[in-house]
Amino acid sequence: MLSLALLAIFPVRFPALAAGAEGPPSVQVSGNIVHEYRLDDNGAGNPAFAGHKTIALMNFRRDVTANFSIFARSSFEYISNAAAKPAFADFAGSSNNGSLDSFGCRYENAGYKYSLGLQSFVLGPTMLLYDGSFAYGRHSLPLALNIAGKVGTADATAIVGRTNYYGGHDDRFFVVQGFCGLNGKSTVGALWARVGYGLDGGNHDYHAVSFSHKLSPKVTLTVECLKADFREDNFAYTGVINFAIDAKNRLHLADWRVERNATIFDRRFGYMTTYLGDAAGQMLVWQHTITKNLMLAVVDLNFAYLHDDGTGGRRNSLRGKLIYSF
Repeated sequence: MLSLALLAIFPVRFPALAAGAEGPPSVQVSGNIVHEYRLDDNGAGNPAFAGHKTIALMNFRRDVTANFSIFARSSFEYISNAAAKPAFADFAGSSNNGSLDSFGCRYENAGYKYSLGLQSFVLGPTMLLYDGSFAYGRHSLPLALNIAGKVGTADATAIVGRTNYYGGHDDRFFVVQGFCGLNGKSTVGALWARVGYGLDGGNHDYHAVSFSHKLSPKVTLTVECLKADFREDNFAYTGVINFAIDAKNRLHLADWRVERNATIFDRRFGYMTTYLGDAAGQMLVWQHTITKNLMLAVVDLNFAYLHDDGTGGRRNSLRGKLIYSF
């Protein structure tokens, strides 16, 4: 899905709550404004189409005590046409969408962090199974309890929750993931997720392992593999190379394959992998830091769907993103 989080897994994530401007006393305000231009070539002689969109996210946090805080997020999206691929869950033909889509509370104690509410999260170092950071809108984010902390030498996370579909039949999920450093240069990880899909009542397990190694001070290799318990089309992998050219420029190259049953499926957004589901291909990302708060990213995907949708051929999607953080 090529979210904001994808642009920062290199190194790992785009901050959800960056240090921002002060609002009223004890209220912290931060956010992102993203303008994206997209040009798609659908392959096999099919015409290319273009569109642009603007997304504004504003995060609010108030510290009630030293250990307890409340949070909320408002989101807005403008799209030029359907080619811009609206992200709002409640999109119904309007070019403008806005909502208060995230809220809840957080508690920290003894090295553990507990977050309860409608919230966004990602799973795995390359977000192969699930990337919730591209979802905006009133019914976009799941209601979840997220617990994170150290277990021995590993960084561990446990998440339990359900989706927030309009009209019910919610999916329910439980996730455990952990990452452990080996020698200062390598990190291994493992993930298990169980999803109970509400519409058909089926329960399915997803297992993933990952390995990351720093090849040099500027180059890191990350590999993630995933297997689901579906009878077919149940495997996914990605290999990622990140190259820090200098203080302002980064390159990211990924090769991926995500079979259609090898990523969590959402009835509103479809495949929740940060890549493209039921597809295999390559992706190149260039990130350039213009100022402390402004970044330019150019993303190029070359891929093919694993199951022919009737159009055939390899496809290309070129996207430019201008991202302002405050």
